[in-house]
Amino acid sequence: MQMPRARTQMLLTQPVGSELVVYDQSRHHAHRLNEVAAFVWSHCDGRTPVAEVVAELSEAMTLRANEDVVLTALAQLEKANLLDNGGGMRDTTFRNVALAAGAIAVLAPIVESLLVPEPAAAYSW
Repeated sequence: MQMPRARTQMLLTQPVGSELVVYDQSRHHAHRLNEVAAFVWSHCDGRTPVAEVVAELSEAMTLRANEDVVLTALAQLEKANLLDNGGGMRDTTFRNVALAAGAIAVLAPIVESLLVPEPAAAYSW
């Protein structure tokens, strides 16, 4: 199974420590990706095997990552609309696997989303 593609259009990114803040200009949402979710998202190139990302994640963060950790991150990234609609993961079972991965709550990647109001200049007074 290969990683899906990360969305790149209409997104602004800003690293904050080990986390990443992604602002979706089209939806006016800001997403805070923890270190694990940011790592997974940065590897969403549409061609890298999930198993390779699991191995790299384990090595980079000295944690015992498994496929469920990566699939959980992908499910959360998809829910936040940060994956390309044309990505190869949409029709697979990663969401089902992620739902069954409740036992990895301590390592669960976190994508926290927040609606950001449009700038005042966009409103007609």
